[in-house]
Amino acid sequence: GSNVDSVFVMPRSAVFNSDEVYVVRDSLLFKDHVDVVRLNEDKAFVRGLLPGEVVVSQSLPGAREGIKVAVLPKDSLLLEAE
Repeated sequence: GSNVDSVFVMPRSAVFNSDEVYVVRDSLLFKDHVDVVRLNEDKAFVRGLLPGEVVVSQSLPGAREGIKVAVLPKDSLLLEAE
């Protein structure tokens, strides 16, 4: 059979530059490109993420790849001072 990529639902605010999201790996922030399947008023339906991947669900002023972050309850993130 064919392998169908899973579609993930996330807040629309998680997608920026039309097809990018920030993910957290080993406490560091990375950009990932995703395939946006559908957008509605407040949700984005995307492919291209790995199951269990931690996606930043809100805008992070000053965010950039490689910055150290801490994942807090309710999927919010706090940037740590360096």
